[in-house]
Amino acid sequence: MSSLNNLAIKMKRAISEIEKEQRKEQIVFAALDEFYLKGLKATKMEDIAIRCGISKGTLYLYFSSKKALFESAVEHIAMHKAQQIQSLMTNHNSVKEALDQLFEFIPNVIIDSPLPKLIKVLISDAFDFPDVIKTYKQNIIDQVLSTITIVLQAGKERGEVNIDDAALTAKLIVAPVIFAVVWKVLSEAENSPPLAVDVLLKQHQLIIYKALGITE
Repeated sequence: MSSLNNLAIKMKRAISEIEKEQRKEQIVFAALDEFYLKGLKATKMEDIAIRCGISKGTLYLYFSSKKALFESAVEHIAMHKAQQIQSLMTNHNSVKEALDQLFEFIPNVIIDSPLPKLIKVLISDAFDFPDVIKTYKQNIIDQVLSTITIVLQAGKERGEVNIDDAALTAKLIVAPVIFAVVWKVLSEAENSPPLAVDVLLKQHQLIIYKALGITE
C-alpha cells in the first residue's frame, strides 16, 4: 500500500468515518516504511508525519505515540494474516487439505504483503519493546502454531500422519517461513536477486509431506 520510493503520501482531509479509517491505515503503512528504514527506536513521529504529508499535530489525532502506531501495524498486518491462516486451516477433513491451504497461502504473504518488513522491525527492536514482542508472540505466533498443532494432532489420532510431537512438528513446518522472510529482507538490503520463495516453500512442502507420510 505504501512504497519506500515515495517520500510522502498526499492525503486529503478525512471527513467520514470510512475516510478516517482509510487515513489511519495509510498512516500505519507509511509508519512501517519509516520503522523498516530507520528502526522503531530511531524513528520520530515527525518523520512519519512528513512521509504522510500531514502535520505532526494531525498525526497525534490518530495515534498517541509511535508505539501505538506500531501496535496498530501489528494488528493490521500480522494479526489479520494469522486470522486468515486459522480460517483456512479449520473445517478440513484431512491434514493434507489443511496443509495444502497453508502452503498455498504463505508464499503470497511473504512476497506481496508488508509482513517481512514488520518482522524485520520486530527482530531489530525486540529488546527495546519487549511488551510489543510478547503481544505479537502470544496473539499471532502462538495462535498460528496452536492451529497447526491441533490439525496435526487430530490427523495423528486418525492415523493420517506419522508424528511423535504435534507441537514440535508445527514449529518445524513454520521454521522455513521465518527463514524466507529473513532472506527476503537481507536480499533487499544488499540489492541482490530475490529468493524464489514459492520454489523454496514448495520444496519444503514436499519434504514435510514425505516425513509425515502424506501422499500427493
